[in-house]
Amino acid sequence: MKIFQSVLFATNTIILLFFVYIISEKGGLDYLLNKTGLADEEAIKASTSWYYKNYRPWKERVSLFLVSPDDENEIIFLGDSITEGGNWGELFSNPYVKNRGIGGDNTEGLLERLDEVTESSPEKIFINIGINDIALGTSIENICRNYEAIVMQIKQTSPSTKIYIQSVLPTNSRPERNNNSIQTLNERLKILAAKYKILYIDLHKHFIDSSHSLDMKYSFDGLHLNGEGYLVWKNIVEKYVVED
Repeated sequence: MKIFQSVLFATNTIILLFFVYIISEKGGLDYLLNKTGLADEEAIKASTSWYYKNYRPWKERVSLFLVSPDDENEIIFLGDSITEGGNWGELFSNPYVKNRGIGGDNTEGLLERLDEVTESSPEKIFINIGINDIALGTSIENICRNYEAIVMQIKQTSPSTKIYIQSVLPTNSRPERNNNSIQTLNERLKILAAKYKILYIDLHKHFIDSSHSLDMKYSFDGLHLNGEGYLVWKNIVEKYVVED
């Protein structure tokens, strides 16, 4: 009997882990919301509000940021998991270049934690956010509204900070993060940057293949970047990082 129970437990564990893996690969919370029909604007707000109050990895990253020492002349890379994956300080050989990316983050979550970013009055902030909003089904209008709130808050709380809006990167075989929506969002972000006299950096065009999807030589999963991808990103923005 004990052997049977052990085998049953092991089998159920394997099935559960496989289910979690599949859901994670397909987009995690984003995928479940869309599949269950909960991805309307009100449900998105409710789910993301819960997410950023209860999701342990997000809370852990924010708590780490809160106790990390602030430096003068910080240069912040701010965004989601795609930003988080870059070892920015090492790439630029500059300890004042700080990584403030969090996996799974979107414009709502970034607004929740923006005070920690601006309290040090950083010299520069490079923003890359929005891909997870698209996966959740958030409208382009609402993404841009949140983006504008992010820009306005930085300008109000840290007026000397230079803001750089970086385009959202393309994806490959990621239907919940489709490239048409990404291109539409990037067009709107370019307009937003012009409105506030902010430099818009077009990363997108450097990462596409002949079908305008993410070139897989820069990625393993069609969403996140590999080392070569981060090196391309670094080379694009380096002149803005080092300029006075």
